[in-house]
Amino acid sequence: MPSPITHIAFTEKIYDKFFKDKDRKEFFIGTIFPDIRYLGVIERSKTHFEDLRLRDLEKDNPFTSGLKFHSITDEIRDAFMISRKVYSFCPKLEYINISLKFLEDQILYEKVGEWDEYIKFLDVILPDELSFDIKKKDIRKWHVVLQKYFKKRPNQNVISKFASKINLASDVGVEIKKSLEIIKSIPEVNRIIKDLFNCFEGFLNNKK
Repeated sequence: MPSPITHIAFTEKIYDKFFKDKDRKEFFIGTIFPDIRYLGVIERSKTHFEDLRLRDLEKDNPFTSGLKFHSITDEIRDAFMISRKVYSFCPKLEYINISLKFLEDQILYEKVGEWDEYIKFLDVILPDELSFDIKKKDIRKWHVVLQKYFKKRPNQNVISKFASKINLASDVGVEIKKSLEIIKSIPEVNRIIKDLFNCFEGFLNNKK
């Protein structure tokens, strides 16, 4: 499953073609809401779904459509990475999976046209977010964590701060930093990430 920047990049790429009838702000807030689970405030099963098609989102409100689209994106990304055998190009390190996600964020950050728009979206807490019985202060915390993460292309320092905010231990953050330094210099890994972005719309067409 991708990290937040990658989710925004994929969603922006296809929004006008597939979801322009949905309120933009609510849809985008929805698509980055599910990983609030990293704060330990909700179970993954409450915000993630399996075997969804685009038609399953048609009657949902914008937030719920975005929420479900998150799971579709996760599925497409994970299947693509496996099909392209991305991990065969990576060293066998304990935190290589999450390190790859952060590399995706680094590479795809520049694909988003206007980050200020998405940062401003997160000034608002939607009633739909509160319907998950998560405390308002925790939703606000998640929004602020994302706003800070979205401000600039994530370097090692930004990634370390984000990792600590989503409850990854400091020693895990150190290992992620080491892994990221290695894989960002592997051409095949970089190519696969860029190919996924370029092919994403095509894979989504198969999810109708």
